[in-house]
Amino acid sequence: MKNIVILTGASGIIEWHEWFKNECEKLGYNVVLPVMPCKHDKNPNYPWVREELLKLMEDGTINKDSIVVAHSLGTLSFAKFVAETGLSVYAFISVAGFCGKLRYSKNPKLLVKNRVKQVFTNKLEYHLSEEEAKKAAPLLGIKHAMYSDNDHLISKKELERYANLIGAEHHFFEGCGHFSRTSKTMVLPEILEILKKLG
Repeated sequence: MKNIVILTGASGIIEWHEWFKNECEKLGYNVVLPVMPCKHDKNPNYPWVREELLKLMEDGTINKDSIVVAHSLGTLSFAKFVAETGLSVYAFISVAGFCGKLRYSKNPKLLVKNRVKQVFTNKLEYHLSEEEAKKAAPLLGIKHAMYSDNDHLISKKELERYANLIGAEHHFFEGCGHFSRTSKTMVLPEILEILKKLG
């Protein structure tokens, strides 16, 4: 049985991440859900994310038989890491994946948490270059990309660009936003359907 690693976005672990972990464990998968990519109240930064991913690679948690599910900033971080290290996995499912370009927002409701403030104000410290994305593509195994038409953080064009650059099969959804708390995404049954196709 392949193992599953869930990489979170800047808001950390949210409801559907835990729901998905529980559902996968019912199917017999060994699932790891590390707290990533933020550290305490600090803003996201790649050196810290890289440090955590390196630990998961070195202890064998992420390996050639792993299925990696990444959400939001986790999608950018993991593709960047794979391009840098040459790590390969069995499959990769991206949820609201992007290369670094964000919508600008002045909505105070989206700026409540300091640890996500940097992301929502379009001051992300790192991005995934086209060259890195193309380098990562063959190492990501079987690739699927889930995204929505009304993501409040990332434009549809940017979401599609990420999926195209890594060569993923597109899964388009209407009205799901960023698949986050703001979007009121508590469960995500569609991702289980994708998982079943992976075998």
